[in-house]
Amino acid sequence: MAAFLSLVVAAIALLIVGTSRPSRVEALSDHWVLEHYSPWNPDGHYAKYLARRGALRNKTVSGRILEVRYVGDDCVMYSDYDGELYGICGEGNPVYIDSFGDHAPQLQSETVTIGERQLTVAEIKRATQLVSEQYPGGDWSAQRPAFPDFSTTPDAPRFVLFHKEKTRRFRMAVLAYRYIGHDCLLYVDPPVMRRLLDPAILGSGEYPIAAACGKRFEAYLGTVARPSDIAVGDAILINGRSMRIGEITRRALSETERR
Repeated sequence: MAAFLSLVVAAIALLIVGTSRPSRVEALSDHWVLEHYSPWNPDGHYAKYLARRGALRNKTVSGRILEVRYVGDDCVMYSDYDGELYGICGEGNPVYIDSFGDHAPQLQSETVTIGERQLTVAEIKRATQLVSEQYPGGDWSAQRPAFPDFSTTPDAPRFVLFHKEKTRRFRMAVLAYRYIGHDCLLYVDPPVMRRLLDPAILGSGEYPIAAACGKRFEAYLGTVARPSDIAVGDAILINGRSMRIGEITRRALSETERR
């Protein structure tokens, strides 16, 4: 009986390993491939994965691929099921280009239309090559916007934040940020976010401030007078009250919920 159960367990394990392999691998270039899974795929929903060839195994870049296009110079641009457009070159990380919501752009044309914005493929590739990434701490990283437009929108986000999560990265666009330990990030949202938040947590300040820890949802703490208020110091004035960084971290860890 024990031997039979061992055989059953081994067969199930072999089946799982076998079905976790892509049913088809589509070469995009010498280094980039699109892995297709059918009928089963690792996350149970998205069937196309962008990956980079490796010596021993391919490195998955994104598991939520809607459309992808190789644009030369070891660079790829792709759209995903989160309604976002990215570019990536070589061994770098994905660079956030823009969000398109329910209206997915056509990546095979030379001009990509996202809402009222039109970007050429050459512009997207150039931005992908130029944008660098900062690592404030924990599993967090930050990028400058690929196509900022501060002249018409002064309070447009200055940074795009990411938290590493397997085949995708949780993203936020903010005005300022600060790492406060324990994989927690404190950040300031654009004023437009006030319209989406509970007035009960907002003070008289113009800029909503929140903290996110690891794979948890953010916890809004109130408002600050200026984005630069969070840059330095052991305490921050939130809703007119001075809160120490340690207090903010403890509150963020206790109030946030896991995604």
